[in-house]
Amino acid sequence: MIISEDISVIGIQIEYVKKIITPHGIFNIIIDQDFIPGNNVFVDLYSVISFLKESLNDGLVRLERENVPEIGSTPLSKIDFSEETPCSLIYLDFGELSNKGFVFHLGFNGKYERLIYSLDSEQTYQEKIYQRGTMQNLIEAIPGCDELKSIRRNEMISLTDIRGM
Repeated sequence: MIISEDISVIGIQIEYVKKIITPHGIFNIIIDQDFIPGNNVFVDLYSVISFLKESLNDGLVRLERENVPEIGSTPLSKIDFSEETPCSLIYLDFGELSNKGFVFHLGFNGKYERLIYSLDSEQTYQEKIYQRGTMQNLIEAIPGCDELKSIRRNEMISLTDIRGM
């Protein structure tokens, strides 16, 4: 299953493979047509999806409640990631994937949002800039694990779909 408005820009891939107490499968974020982590890591989809949704919601509430200023156009090289997530950013918790070195933060600059991420356990960072709301809409569009179902077409082919659709 691919979730995206424009897969060539950003999206999420979820493949429900097997239930091992909770649904397990493949989860990738797709940035500029690159699948991250892309090496078919088998993860607990429940933890990845629920941690991601919770971290976004908690971060948005924190920024508003504490009236935290936006990160603005601060150059990536000037942002200090040496300790905790800088207060003007939201740490997007990808559960098991975060533990494997894939770290994502979300910040805002007026009409835009900055997705700042590391694919090498925070040794280096890169970023992508999107219209404000892109990541929030994408994450909110991810179905809950209880909504996912696997459809077996034959012995070799299965699809991920949403229950009741």
